[in-house]
Amino acid sequence: GDADTHLLQLERYGYQRESRFCFISLELSEGQDEEGTMNRQDFTYQAEQEARKLHELFLSFSYKEYLIFVLTDYLAEEIELFLENFLDRIKKKNQKGVFAVGIGQNKTGIYDLDKNFKSAIAAMEMAGKRKEVCCYYDTLNLHKLLYAIEDKSVIRQHYRDTILRIEQYDRENETQL
Repeated sequence: GDADTHLLQLERYGYQRESRFCFISLELSEGQDEEGTMNRQDFTYQAEQEARKLHELFLSFSYKEYLIFVLTDYLAEEIELFLENFLDRIKKKNQKGVFAVGIGQNKTGIYDLDKNFKSAIAAMEMAGKRKEVCCYYDTLNLHKLLYAIEDKSVIRQHYRDTILRIEQYDRENETQL
């Protein structure tokens, strides 16, 4: 169906057009069903238990190999509290369960959900690269620009044209520009 049909369906379930939405993306480690470790369903259950302590609405779904949570109408402090409690809860049950967590922007409005969703994925990818458990999209600074560029060949070409040349100059002249 069209977008308006989907919006009406979301509103029937309590999600309003002007609600605030925060996407949280989790990359789970491999082999979670072995040796008593948590599986995707366990993670979702634990997250929902923590989320419902703060707000009624909670949404989760899988995207590729990731687990996605959507927190609706949370304040920044509530997002931090949710994450703290959720991560503490899963650490008690499973030390190796989460590889990386990305927290997207807490944005108002239902029309930019795709951008908000992508911001959580970008933050999660950066958490993985930095070998951190959590990364907030809002802390990515310059990396936000790099993630916003759809055509990655533009970034690679810019690197070859500028930064690579500076690095070569530095090696050849024993400098650090």
